[in-house]
Amino acid sequence: MIRFFRLFTVAGLALSSMAAIPADTKLTTEQLISRLTAAIENLKTLRCNVRAQERIDGSYQQARTSMKMAFKPYKVYLRNQKGIEVLYVTGQNDGDAWVYPNSFPYVTVSLDPLGSMMRKTQHHSVLDAGYGTIAELLRGSSQRADHSFEKSFRYAGDTTVQGRPAHILRADYPSSAT
Repeated sequence: MIRFFRLFTVAGLALSSMAAIPADTKLTTEQLISRLTAAIENLKTLRCNVRAQERIDGSYQQARTSMKMAFKPYKVYLRNQKGIEVLYVTGQNDGDAWVYPNSFPYVTVSLDPLGSMMRKTQHHSVLDAGYGTIAELLRGSSQRADHSFEKSFRYAGDTTVQGRPAHILRADYPSSAT
């Protein structure tokens, strides 16, 4: 299975502010991973529209969500295409998220962000929103003694996305049954 991480949002928001590598110096995978991880760790806020597709119980679940996030402390607001709204703020509401279901009885409820109600048709929770998971994948990979990350992640050149320069980081994974 081959997966491409389309990280142009991070590239556009954070990497563009970093010092450019001179034209005669080739960017390495390790340099790109280091720059990308640093950019993710330095994010203060993030706004995006997410289109997700997950396979749950053999069928694909589609979702479109508008997301607003702040880091330190971690806060996330989500609104999906059905009008369901979720607000999670670290250290508030006894660790629960506020959820407005946009259906009867039209009241906001508090739910465990890791509970079955909030994760009914998805693998990831509201606590996984943002680029933190990608940063952990990248950061954790370089610490392996066998350097297997060099086989998984590869700098694959440059491109332009919505008129802005971006780097392509390619991830190749063996096929899996998931």
